[in-house]
Amino acid sequence: MSSEALSFSQVDSENSLRSLASGELTFNGNSSLTEPVATPSFLGVVGQSSGLRNVLQLAKVVAATSSTVLLLGETGTGKELIARAIHERSQRQQRPFVTLNCAAIPSSLFESELFGHERGAFTGANMQRAGRLELADRGT
Repeated sequence: MSSEALSFSQVDSENSLRSLASGELTFNGNSSLTEPVATPSFLGVVGQSSGLRNVLQLAKVVAATSSTVLLLGETGTGKELIARAIHERSQRQQRPFVTLNCAAIPSSLFESELFGHERGAFTGANMQRAGRLELADRGT
């Protein structure tokens, strides 16, 4: 694109800025940029790849059961999003959904995080605390 195509005269620029500031002028932009890329297909999950479609199909099937599911994947692949989608479609949807980032917990505190602890159980345990498993009781 040439630089002339983007330039305004000084008067036009000032008038446009005043109009924009006063709310009289709005920018419509490129309508193709405001259209959704894809429609969420499964509780907010967006995508069209065959791999994702397979995962979503399995998630729908398992959500209808009371089965235990282990989701594995690289960081940032959407494991929590899929788990939340399964939970929201399951019979447990009214129960708690508790997340746990295992990588963020030091190994010395992992047991306490899962099972909870009593006051004074270790340095810094100033009060009794329920573990994640107890918090997720009958939920996910």
